[in-house]
Amino acid sequence: MKDNTGFVAILTSNPALGSIIGMVLDCDERLNVQVFCQVDRLRCHMRIAPVDLVICDSRVQNVDGVQLCMELKQGSPTRRFEFLLLADHVDVSLGESCRFAGVDEVIAKPMSPLFVMERVAARLNTLLCNRPCLPDPPVPNRPVTEHNNVIPLHRGL
Repeated sequence: MKDNTGFVAILTSNPALGSIIGMVLDCDERLNVQVFCQVDRLRCHMRIAPVDLVICDSRVQNVDGVQLCMELKQGSPTRRFEFLLLADHVDVSLGESCRFAGVDEVIAKPMSPLFVMERVAARLNTLLCNRPCLPDPPVPNRPVTEHNNVIPLHRGL
């Protein structure tokens, strides 16, 4: 049995933006979406539960999103997750720092929530397809019994 659900964590400086992105992503039944209001809550959550993808603003509560990405990836080296950064402006220095920190993709704001959903789907498809398959649980051998309450589909007159 393969687990095709992905956990997406959203951390934005604007709660309305986080809610809108979360609502759009929550329409996909393959995704478990959690919107975080504080950086510390996201850090605590990632210590105890696996996250497949993090969507983060470039600046949240005086914390740089690129620096946060580096901290999260260094804090959990055994767990693989994707990191999407939402940036107000994109320049060469941001690109270099993102490559160094391990940011997987930068999305320039303003953006459509549907575009974010497409990018999340593209990122998670590659991540979830590379997960190892877990074997199906064994089915106990049950004897076949005849039921007296079987109703035939067609009845003769």
